[in-house]
Amino acid sequence: VVNFVLRIAWVEAVMNVNIRHIDHRLLEFALASVEVIRRGQWNFY
Repeated sequence: VVNFVLRIAWVEAVMNVNIRHIDHRLLEFALASVEVIRRGQWNFY
């Protein structure tokens, strides 16, 4: 389930979804951090 949710966040980053109230740099940083976590979780499987 976590992988699916994090994958959706990645797709939103790739498609440049425009969210009005969030600074673009902050959103990029957050999504990049989430992507690192998503990829890192596979080290445990």
